[in-house]
Amino acid sequence: MVIDPKMNFNRPYISSLRTNTTSNHEWTILVVTEQFAFEAVAVVPNSHRNGRDGLQNGGYCHPGLDQTEQRWSPRVLKTLEREVARTDRCAEPDTRDKTFEELETETLSKYFGAACRPGRWSLDDAVDARLKRDYPNLCTLCSGNGTSDCSGGYRYNMMNIDGASSTNRHIQALECLTKYNGTVAYVAWRHVNEYFLQRQSDLISNYSLLCPNNTLVALTRDILSNSLSPCAWVQQPWSAVVASTDQAAALLGEMKTWWPNGINPNTAESWQISVFDTFLGGVNTLLVYEDNMPNAVTYVSSGRTLPSIDSTSFCMQTQRWCITSEQEQLKCDWVRNALYTLGVEPALSCQLRQSPLHCLRDIRENNADFIAIDSNYGYLGRQTYNLSPVMLLENQHAMLSRVAALVRNTSDITRFENLRDRKACFPEFGGIVKLATKPSQWRKIGTQRIKNKLGALYLRIASSACISERQSSVRCAENACLQRRAADDPPLTSKSALPL
Repeated sequence: MVIDPKMNFNRPYISSLRTNTTSNHEWTILVVTEQFAFEAVAVVPNSHRNGRDGLQNGGYCHPGLDQTEQRWSPRVLKTLEREVARTDRCAEPDTRDKTFEELETETLSKYFGAACRPGRWSLDDAVDARLKRDYPNLCTLCSGNGTSDCSGGYRYNMMNIDGASSTNRHIQALECLTKYNGTVAYVAWRHVNEYFLQRQSDLISNYSLLCPNNTLVALTRDILSNSLSPCAWVQQPWSAVVASTDQAAALLGEMKTWWPNGINPNTAESWQISVFDTFLGGVNTLLVYEDNMPNAVTYVSSGRTLPSIDSTSFCMQTQRWCITSEQEQLKCDWVRNALYTLGVEPALSCQLRQSPLHCLRDIRENNADFIAIDSNYGYLGRQTYNLSPVMLLENQHAMLSRVAALVRNTSDITRFENLRDRKACFPEFGGIVKLATKPSQWRKIGTQRIKNKLGALYLRIASSACISERQSSVRCAENACLQRRAADDPPLTSKSALPL
């Protein structure tokens, strides 16, 4: 199993190269000496006072929520602002009328006097545009004249220098700090080295690192030449391969045989190339073998630790996922912890109930927020519980549900209209077959003889949670067998029982 601590993949920071030549291939061996894949630091002028509190009303220079060079998770991207502006604490007692993005952006706008925070502030295009209209001060540092809306990132005229590209967002955020009235730049330590050693060496003595303990560490050439920062807000371990304890040593030996230099040479067997590309990250990956194999939890906790999700308080109420099985419980718990690790908010909680109908009732009564269910329940959810679908998983057309109506081989039923006043059996109340009882939904594909001498009338209907509420069933049978309604399910009203 390949893991990426905090679920990020980062290209190795290469500090030195050496070439090893064999008779039939030449490899370039990448030697990684950094302890961490990256470190996130806060750079401030030497004149800065009052630690993190001194950032209030200042200028915030950020590489952007959409920057991909380091592939930082939301938790990494927002660590500094969460700590200094306390975006994880709600100033208003009632948050029901606002989303987390709205509360977060409003808090940042009130805390910082100006900023450049490029990228999407909300995944909803309309909300994102509105937030940038309502809080324009968070974009004023993105351009020299203070008129940017964050949409294009930084708009500075910078000379491109090898090793410190003018298009790199971290380099641009440092330019925001040194040239455009920024108070703090939250960037990767690697790019601090590049910026001050290769672009602005005359400014080294004017800037310091702001540490989480509110102290300052003045930058010097010696400090900048070190691959490890003197203090960081985030330290990200390298990606790792994880195996069970009893198999780890054997796997390590095999991997050394398959990829002796830690890379995927062209001379390898095809399956080795496929495994390396698929599971280990591809051409940007360098395997570094460690004979002293650390415990997985200890390894991913190096550099930073997270408090337990159960001991963490959140600004917004958690989103309550209603589930109905142990398998769903496992899935929900995994997603819940993954979202927490990544720093995605609002947080998630898992609520186990006896059946989907219990969940629909709880959502209606505001005791749960959502459920992932078969589209069979879409009609009941809308008609009986007054709920709305928010997402539909679309499958391929060939995978849409097919419903068959079976009759005796000797039956005189040849059309669906002939079913009026006849007896019918349905496998599930509210199921997809039951929802197909509206004549206008039926499409006769044909009659086919099958082994048990029953005639089959095939229907093709879309497995959709969004069937129109105007569609209603008709009285096509005087009796029906409705199965799978457990005795402890919530009672069904006459409105919820589709007319037969």
